[in-house]
Amino acid sequence: MTKHARALALALLICAVALTTGITSPRQSVSAQSPQRVVLAFYYTWYSADLWSSGKTSDAAAQPYNSTDPAAIARHVDQARGAGIDGFVASWYGPDGGVNNQTQSNFLQLLDIANARGFKAAVDFETFSPFFGDTGAVINALKYAIGTLGAHPAYLRYGGKPVIFFWANNRFTPDQWSGIRAQADPNHASIWIAEGVTTQWLNVFDGLHLYNVAWSENFAATASKFAGLTHGLGKVWVATAMPGWDDTRVPGRGGAYAKDRAGGQFYRNSFNGAAASNPDMLIITSFNEWMEGSQIEPSKGYGNAYLDLTRELAGAFKQGVAPAPPALAPAVLTATSAPAAATARTTAPATPAVTSKPEPTTSPPTDAPTATPPFDTPVAFVAAREFEPTVTMTTSPTPLPTNTPTPEPSPTTIVLTLAPDKLVAATSGATPESQSPGALMLVVAGIAIVSGGAVVGGFVLRRRAK
Repeated sequence: MTKHARALALALLICAVALTTGITSPRQSVSAQSPQRVVLAFYYTWYSADLWSSGKTSDAAAQPYNSTDPAAIARHVDQARGAGIDGFVASWYGPDGGVNNQTQSNFLQLLDIANARGFKAAVDFETFSPFFGDTGAVINALKYAIGTLGAHPAYLRYGGKPVIFFWANNRFTPDQWSGIRAQADPNHASIWIAEGVTTQWLNVFDGLHLYNVAWSENFAATASKFAGLTHGLGKVWVATAMPGWDDTRVPGRGGAYAKDRAGGQFYRNSFNGAAASNPDMLIITSFNEWMEGSQIEPSKGYGNAYLDLTRELAGAFKQGVAPAPPALAPAVLTATSAPAAATARTTAPATPAVTSKPEPTTSPPTDAPTATPPFDTPVAFVAAREFEPTVTMTTSPTPLPTNTPTPEPSPTTIVLTLAPDKLVAATSGATPESQSPGALMLVVAGIAIVSGGAVVGGFVLRRRAK
């Protein structure tokens, strides 16, 4: 072989190795679509024009809009891009429902608008959608999301695969999700990101995120803890940043509370804590969840202040720059024209009750399935749907062994769903086997202590439903 031939062969070998590395590395696949350090934001498309004068929000959009207006969607995409956000994760009720489901038609608009602007979009799969009456509807919706929406050039991809975030994935047990995925995505052609504070979901899902971290007393410690648990299982970690929280105006929500934005310091701390956890993606809760007071969209009270702060924080994150310690002056970010009632609810109670999202003060709760759909925002265009009544019992057993590590031991919650022809039990904090479909299990925990010949025993009563 001549000298030139050997040089050519070596060059070809180097190119082959480089191409192979590029194909198999998830981070490189993402960087081909957007910056390596991806910043996303939760986005909502179910607002009507009368929301802004309803008194149901602690602030109001600087420019009131109807979510069906393509000009409003385009404005939001432009604002987000200008602040360093790479894509929206939009709540989605599935492809069915016609005019009663504007999350579908609006998401299609979002994809086209995003594509024209170099932006990305993914669905936040609302598992308790009123259009998901059974698992069959869930499976069909997931097939559509993967095969149709996921094929759009503007759809968010990670490692070359379309990404699906999930809200209220605790409607089903891990075993049930395993069966759903076997039918909806048997080849794991998409990336599923579960929501919750327990890694039990990672037996089936590909990653984890926490929608609400307002309960945390130390954002960096919380993000680091869940990053370690998730990355330790070889899964995708999506860290959460928030500007604040105030769901005290959400109708019928128990345990509502507010967290002061502290002149932007709350946002700065949560963002920097999320960034320090070495996330695979970072997501902001939220761009425009107005009824829970977590929005960064320009408002009458704060103007563009939170978009400006997002630009600063996202820019530093993408450049790998250490967080700047000083906060913006409170006077800059303190609401000046927000409704007066909003300023009266700026301090969280000492021990805020757990609501539809995990919001404890010292340690995260378990992901107990609920019988009432935990909609992020009541949607006027969706008719009310009746759910079966439930009875909830809580026990405190000795932690059972499990293949998936959980953040910390916690009580077991048993939710009994009463229907005309069945009685179904769903549990939280138990092993997946105890949550198998069609089973009714009542667990009474006992601790056996052998000391000097004395034994204190426990028993487990288990009954299988017909």
